[in-house]
Amino acid sequence: MISKYIAQYGKCYITGTELSTENAVGIRIKPKERNGTDNYSNIVIVDKNVIPLIEDIDIDYCSKLTEKQRVKLNKLRKARKLKPVSGTCKLA
Repeated sequence: MISKYIAQYGKCYITGTELSTENAVGIRIKPKERNGTDNYSNIVIVDKNVIPLIEDIDIDYCSKLTEKQRVKLNKLRKARKLKPVSGTCKLA
């Protein structure tokens, strides 16, 4: 996971904000429940505050994210078989 953090220049995969070790979390793009692996290519580093946006089943809102950030978020949600976000959302 450290190599992925370095490869992402210490930034969140979705928001691009710089992460400290306290708020950086490694997640699988395709979860294990969907036959995802722990391969380097299936891992991204995100801010722990965006985890609810990725995993919330009923989320149907999301603003404050640029279109590029929303595309990345929806890529992760699609891998989890969740509907894409649109509209307005807030990061905790």
